[in-house]
Amino acid sequence: MKTTLASLVLPWMLVSAALVSCSRPAAEPSVIRMAELKEAPMPQAGLPCFSSVEQFLLDREPNDASIALPEKVVVAGERIYILGYSGDMRLAYVSEYDHEGRAVRMMGRRGRGPGEYARAQDFVVGPEGDCRILLVDRGEAMLYHYGPDGTFLGKASPAGPDPVSPYYLAALPSGELLVGTTLWDESAWKDYRVVVCDTLLQARSGMIPDPHNLDPNFAFSNVGICDTGEDFQYIVPMEDCVHRFDRAGNDIGSVRIDFGPAALTDDIRIDVEPHLDELKEKSFLFNAAYVDEAWLFGSLQEKGKHRSFAVDRAAGVRYATDDLYGWFQGVWDGRAVWLKDTEDGWQLTLCTLRR
Repeated sequence: MKTTLASLVLPWMLVSAALVSCSRPAAEPSVIRMAELKEAPMPQAGLPCFSSVEQFLLDREPNDASIALPEKVVVAGERIYILGYSGDMRLAYVSEYDHEGRAVRMMGRRGRGPGEYARAQDFVVGPEGDCRILLVDRGEAMLYHYGPDGTFLGKASPAGPDPVSPYYLAALPSGELLVGTTLWDESAWKDYRVVVCDTLLQARSGMIPDPHNLDPNFAFSNVGICDTGEDFQYIVPMEDCVHRFDRAGNDIGSVRIDFGPAALTDDIRIDVEPHLDELKEKSFLFNAAYVDEAWLFGSLQEKGKHRSFAVDRAAGVRYATDDLYGWFQGVWDGRAVWLKDTEDGWQLTLCTLRR
């Protein structure tokens, strides 16, 4: 009998009984105009929106859970999960660390056997503290499921009449998935940037109509859909919007960042390569950004340089620095995460948000 992923994950993910095809209209985004903000140096004591800051080094001992180049960091409870590349850059896999940065285990390994995969694309950690991992294998479009102790529980291909093509995942409390689709998606939902799916990638609703104005052959780093603990947030580099979704996966509005004369034009977004020199004089969101009613912070590319930035929305002040804590990895479970490569190893910084 063929095993499906739904049968493997039902104890963890209870899929909604009715999957009704519908779409949701896009709400008009609010706008933050960067050129109109006062500029100030980043406070030495840290941003006042953080109640505490923790820093520690990740274990870089040569064991199965070591990584050479991290790509995505997720904090869930007292565990840290990292999607990263091996030293030869041939393998991207998920590793687990404890809250002091010690390597615990690697989820699977390269290969074709049980629990093995060609290359990890993205992963999610289960809701309500359940640290089971659902992993997407870029090499063969397979979904892998691991238990809290790293035990491989099974895998399955996206199934049904019209599965979407996933690029980024988030786990909704309902048991469904919030999926960021690829720019090459050819399903009936290809005109939506984000969709709500069951665990076999059958969609029931779509948000953020895709204007098809981004070059599919030119990608910038992106950590995917962050679970902040209160909502889900998602950016697409060069699009300059932070998209927000509630705990049920509904679109609750976007915030657009207007860089004024330094903003990207549509001809650059549609075909990047001929405009690489021009791109060096532009500004755009990069890797991750977070927004709430009081603050906006994250990473951007500004005239060819990676910068950390923060906006105090009430005061109308913009802070910027070439080096805050390294690369911003989004907000996970109420904690803003940065990762920095130092001489002593990868330094992880966790900043707890004031609520």
